Amino acid sequence: MKACGYIFDDLSLLTQCPKIQKDNKCWTLIFVRKGNGIYLIGGELRALNEGDILFFPPKLDYSFTSIDLGDEYNVNIDASVLRFDESWLDALLGVFHEMDDVILRIKEMRSAMFVSGLKWMSISTLMNESATCKDSARPQKIMSILDLVSDRKDMMPLTFSVNPEESVPVRLDKITRFIECNVYNKISLDEISAYAGMNRTYFCLFFKKHFGVGLTEYVNTKKIDLASGILLSTDDPVSSVAAQCGFTTVNYFNRIFRNIKGVTPGEYRNAHKNVRFVKNSAK
Repeated sequence: MKACGYIFDDLSLLTQCPKIQKDNKCWTLIFVRKGNGIYLIGGELRALNEGDILFFPPKLDYSFTSIDLGDEYNVNIDASVLRFDESWLDALLGVFHEMDDVILRIKEMRSAMFVSGLKWMSISTLMNESATCKDSARPQKIMSILDLVSDRKDMMPLTFSVNPEESVPVRLDKITRFIECNVYNKISLDEISAYAGMNRTYFCLFFKKHFGVGLTEYVNTKKIDLASGILLSTDDPVSSVAAQCGFTTVNYFNRIFRNIKGVTPGEYRNAHKNVRFVKNSAK
């Protein structure tokens, strides 16, 4: 800890683990300015979204890492983090007696919370101001943040679902069937993640882990495979083939086709004229 007893802007989301958290003696306040990521709390994977303000008491089983899913998903987060250790809070009790009730209320908090309502605006403003203000002004802003956090109004507990998760094979089967049934259409991340019973962030991580590529790349490959078949079995114009496979513009279709096949749709069709002739002759 720094000499002042708190850490400001020390974002170490990628180094914490449940074991360490259970042993720590810090109350932690996190304000996510930009970016999205994940964290684990109580064994449940949760999304970390831009604008979130989360408050974690010490000795709580939470983590901002996941060996299975990869830490890289929290790398692009821009956040402010304040950590208040127990000894520093105890020291405040003996120095600033007007803070006694505030400190005692904080030390009694044992549940993870997220900040909402008007309090969100007040705390986010103070966190942003603390990043740019003079050192002499920062302690007062920290005290104001402590005062706000200690009041339970607009502090909502993070709840955890108790529904058992579907097995990985079941989820993989649901995802595969959804894509197969909708490959001719535009597949929405919101729709497919909801169908699979996951939030958007978790779905993206789960999909990349088990399919080896992102959803867009996987779906585009499936679409181009279908388009290749149509190009070889019909004389439909390229624009028609693109529309049939769910591409909104021909230019985008051509670009994706070239990226995957290395040639344009027209070049692909011309290069496989003999294949088309054999197929047509066999009918």
